[in-house]
Amino acid sequence: MERVHEHAIVASAHFSVADVVREYGQRLRAFIGRRVRQKEDAEDILQDVYEQLAEADLMMRPIDMLAAWLFTVARNRITDMYRKKKPEPAPEFGADTPAVAWLPDSATPETEYMRTAFREQFDAALASLPPNSARCS
Repeated sequence: MERVHEHAIVASAHFSVADVVREYGQRLRAFIGRRVRQKEDAEDILQDVYEQLAEADLMMRPIDMLAAWLFTVARNRITDMYRKKKPEPAPEFGADTPAVAWLPDSATPETEYMRTAFREQFDAALASLPPNSARCS
């Protein structure tokens, strides 16, 4: 039954966006959801696909193979999202980097306490290492 409806949508060069959303919405959502972890990102991509579909409808551009077109647009949007979301590199820590560099620079009683507590734990951990392993202090 679904195949007949699909051909009916494609056969008419003009399509109803509402009919397409009704027909392919769940499949598109599942397709995108399997490839995108964050639900918000998946919804954004789905909205982008619908937006491009509405634009094609408005411009009266015929789409020959509607299902293939929808899933290609979705796949391209997923690829675009992953290209834009490159992970930020972790800060580089070298031998001259203080061990408490991750603490805020502000000198408040809380940060001073954290620095002291961290330093005590760090020194205790170094002391528990075998003699040849403890090279930093």
